[in-house]
Amino acid sequence: MVRKGLKAFVRYDSRNKIIPGSLVLTQRKPGIGDWVEIDTHLSNFSTPISLTTYNRCFIRYDARGDIIPGSLRISRSVPSIGNWIEIPITKQESTTTTTTVIP
Repeated sequence: MVRKGLKAFVRYDSRNKIIPGSLVLTQRKPGIGDWVEIDTHLSNFSTPISLTTYNRCFIRYDARGDIIPGSLRISRSVPSIGNWIEIPITKQESTTTTTTVIP
């Protein structure tokens, strides 16, 4: 079980690509680098697993659904053993969509 108060973060490089092995559990967002918080519990994820020939990023969870520190893995397919969830390999920029209604 992830200790209460700990948050999970992954780091992205200057090209917005995830850095392998960058998954850390800490109370506060690390200060240096481009860190993005991810959920520490499997039930909070709704990211669909897609089929692709490109590299993808996966994080492993234990039987209780808690994140396993250091489990970030980049591969083309879902690892065969364990509970893995896919996270974006490139940083997802937040976008605002504006809709204009013309009467």
